[in-house]
Amino acid sequence: MKPRKIGLYSSDFEHDSCGVGFVANIKGNQSHQIITDAEKLLCRMDHRGAKGAEVNSGDGVGMLVGFPSTFIKKIAENEFQFKVQGQLIAAGNAFLPKDVKKNRESKRVI
Repeated sequence: MKPRKIGLYSSDFEHDSCGVGFVANIKGNQSHQIITDAEKLLCRMDHRGAKGAEVNSGDGVGMLVGFPSTFIKKIAENEFQFKVQGQLIAAGNAFLPKDVKKNRESKRVI
């Protein structure tokens, strides 16, 4: 039995799909708590989410966050001894070897 239509809600628009969560500070303040809350929300989604519940497919789950350019510049300077010039920068993920020498060499190449 379908729920009855109430206001803008209509069960005709119900369908099975993955969940979406949204976490933000209503005043626009940056905080690590937002990331912590988003991770908690993501991990509580039973279908896919951070649980990786589907063994035969990649679900593309993740978080969309603003680009933390000040933080990225600090990492580039502290971890890679690289001085960032100008405003245009990019970031990516790299899985580095656990071996200390190989890790150091990988960072040098990057």
